[in-house]
Amino acid sequence: MLNILFKRFTNDFTEVPLFNVSMKEDGSFEISLHPTLIRDEFISTQLNELTKHIQSLEEKLTHVKTLFYVTFNLQQYKQHGEKGSCDLKLHSRLRGYEFIVNQLNGLVDHIRKNYDMRDLCE
Repeated sequence: MLNILFKRFTNDFTEVPLFNVSMKEDGSFEISLHPTLIRDEFISTQLNELTKHIQSLEEKLTHVKTLFYVTFNLQQYKQHGEKGSCDLKLHSRLRGYEFIVNQLNGLVDHIRKNYDMRDLCE
């Protein structure tokens, strides 16, 4: 069922969401992971540390729903290899924080190194 939803929302599996972190109205965070990545302790730990870091920032993030998300583009991967195949969208208030950007880039590198990216699209 989940694959059917992915297919419907990602143009026939060409672009697949890997993870997403949103802020709820009560200030807590909601972390969504691709089903294949759910059991990866490194990813879970890193995302939890990132949310704690974001909470500690003086930056007020009220009324911010999606903090960041990463998608994988299979067509880009097939045509050009891994460079540019993952797209990171980061809320504008967080872009200036080098630690956050570096952690997210590290997560993407971890996923590329440890998973067959084509399997994430099935």
